[in-house]
Amino acid sequence: MSIDLANGVINLRFRYKFSVEKVFAALQQGKLFDLVGGVSNRSEHNFEVGGEFKAFWNASEYVIGRYLSIEPLKKVIFTWEEPTNAALKSQVEIEIKNEANFTILNLKHTVSSEDTGIHSYHQGWTECLAAFTDELDGTTIRVEKEFPVSLNVLFQAVSKGKLFEFNGCDLSKGSFDFRESGKFNLPIGENDFFKGAFEKIFVNDCVGFTFESMHDSDSIGQTKVKIFFKEMSDKRSKLFLVHDGFLNLNHSEGYRLGWIDDLAKFADHFGSVSA
Repeated sequence: MSIDLANGVINLRFRYKFSVEKVFAALQQGKLFDLVGGVSNRSEHNFEVGGEFKAFWNASEYVIGRYLSIEPLKKVIFTWEEPTNAALKSQVEIEIKNEANFTILNLKHTVSSEDTGIHSYHQGWTECLAAFTDELDGTTIRVEKEFPVSLNVLFQAVSKGKLFEFNGCDLSKGSFDFRESGKFNLPIGENDFFKGAFEKIFVNDCVGFTFESMHDSDSIGQTKVKIFFKEMSDKRSKLFLVHDGFLNLNHSEGYRLGWIDDLAKFADHFGSVSA
């Protein structure tokens, strides 16, 4: 792993316990963009030579690109561009190969001499490639739900901890400090709890926080949750929830079903929503 500042090149190498076929399929489905920060439910992705993609980080910021070359099970090359500054158009090359029952992924991102964000790119790619394992083994949870209220009303309800309330938490006995770096510690019954810290908050856009829980003496360790909001109309909105960092598939499946149930109860709080 290295950064060549003189030539504007990032080189990263990761090893995965999955087959080349599975890793390539994940790239084909755009899962890498989901991890960089994009939301699959918003993103546009056309995986073919000349095909374009658009991955949203939040309601107003996104990256676009075009696939320049695709060699199935071997290599993918695409452009990387932020619409707010076309001069910063760059190129990413991803090569995968089998090595001793593992898949080696090499990523090379070449940026322009005018681009000062090379360290941010390096950090972002490093984090998403490290988390790629969760996408490959199915432990990342993605749930969405539509609500019969405006975007602002939905966000305000989340900011007041209502989502946790429908998860069984007692807001009157715990702490809930909704601000960046603010923490929450919410009891569920006598011995169980949810706790974590808010890492980022963009009003009416997205919320990210760490998440730990203890249930029946079983802890999932520290995981991460991102909640994205989308306005459908003046009286309808949608919530997208991404929960990752689970140690095993059993935990993630249990929480996936739990979030589905919690969001259904949360929606019922506002009124019924047609499927």
